[in-house]
Amino acid sequence: MQYIELKEQLKNFKIFNLNDIRKIEEDFDLRRLNEWQKKNYIKKIRQGFYIFSDLEINFTYRHLKPELLFGYGLRECDGHHYRMAETEKAVLDYLYFNSKIKDEESFMGARFNADEFKKRVNTEKFNKYLAAFNNKALAKRVKKFLTYIEHA
Repeated sequence: MQYIELKEQLKNFKIFNLNDIRKIEEDFDLRRLNEWQKKNYIKKIRQGFYIFSDLEINFTYRHLKPELLFGYGLRECDGHHYRMAETEKAVLDYLYFNSKIKDEESFMGARFNADEFKKRVNTEKFNKYLAAFNNKALAKRVKKFLTYIEHA
């Protein structure tokens, strides 16, 4: 398979892997991936996942302790299945990873929509998930965040 063919076949993919390529060409030669990386046609973003080099995307990787890997469901899009965080978990993860967001000004800067938050978030589930983090600093930020949401 030529690079041009691959790019055309996967033009709707932001990220692709070997399984995606093998759906197009079953006996795809793995050495091509290394060759295309050396020519800067593609970039490896992590083990087994690639993007086209002309795609303007920045990735940041964060690590969660295994006991914090909960609060998500499987979603399907274009025949692919993805794990998508529930709203409660997504907000908590965001506040957990962004410790500088801790006051009204930074909550405003993060552009949280108070009405949507109130509509979508199950308070009982949110508090249960917060307790699972077992993190006093996060709990303090969340308390300020909830006060901000209540008065927004």
